[in-house]
Amino acid sequence: MSNKEDKFLEALRLFTNEVCEAGQAADGALRGIGDMSNALERVTQAKRNCRDQREALTEKLYKVYKGTGKMTEARSFISKAYGVVNQLKELLYLLDTVQVGQMPEELRALSELMGAALLEMQKIMAYTVDVKANFMKIEARSRKIYTLEERGDTCIRECLRLFYGGNQDSMYVLYWKDIMHGLEQILDGVAGMVMPLQKMVG
Repeated sequence: MSNKEDKFLEALRLFTNEVCEAGQAADGALRGIGDMSNALERVTQAKRNCRDQREALTEKLYKVYKGTGKMTEARSFISKAYGVVNQLKELLYLLDTVQVGQMPEELRALSELMGAALLEMQKIMAYTVDVKANFMKIEARSRKIYTLEERGDTCIRECLRLFYGGNQDSMYVLYWKDIMHGLEQILDGVAGMVMPLQKMVG
């Protein structure tokens, strides 16, 4: 791995850490074990930092991967990571503005899976300091993210049964269904970061 690629991956780790730490703060607030205003502030700052870092990262990836397939994968990873932090901000804005009833336990479980997936991604990125030595660890944690995504699909089915299987208030259903879709998009976004990263460092 070249010195330029090492520097690019170092910058990418900082970028991804912003996203992952913001996601874990959001998860805590969603599940009622963290402060919502602090989480919103953390996520807003993370989005600002990621926006500031994104242009420099894109310039670095062109220098490192220009003319190779890895350039497309690196761009995809950055785009998906930025999409995650953007979705986190939208989700917390909605929750901080108004809340209709109590959050269903199924959504608390989905939020916990989201936080776990982001933690796994953070660990994967830490392994990119030495990809060769940590390749099997990267693969194992990548598979774990896919497993968390599959468990998220189960939570979503349980949520839909709750929403449509009983006499729920329509506002309650619409509100928490929006939250559910937000969490689903974030979890899918984290899972979507795995393949580009594997191709980039493989």
